[in-house]
Amino acid sequence: MPLSPLHPRPELEYVLDHSDASLVVASPRFAELLRPMAEQAGRRFALTTELLEARPGRLPGIDLQRRAMMLASLEGASDHERLRHLETLMVLAMTAMENFHSFTSECQRLASSLTHAAAERH
Repeated sequence: MPLSPLHPRPELEYVLDHSDASLVVASPRFAELLRPMAEQAGRRFALTTELLEARPGRLPGIDLQRRAMMLASLEGASDHERLRHLETLMVLAMTAMENFHSFTSECQRLASSLTHAAAERH
């Protein structure tokens, strides 16, 4: 789940405390802000630079009934290519969150409209 370091500290702490995230990943620029919060919430913390240096491991078994997923091999990729891949995944995640919030808002408006219409009929 992408976090914006521009959000107030209490909001970031709330998300970390109430999410099922097991790992917080941050660029070195935001390590001073996010590392203590991650540790306080009992989450592992990693820097993007550390992850870019890590050797890729084996992929887990995949259930063929799984509806959607994205796989990419970064073996042999440069640090720049790995960072671009991470940025792409973060943009996809942020877009998905925005779409979910828009969908949720639209559902709430529709439910309110239907409730109002039903009340007018009675």
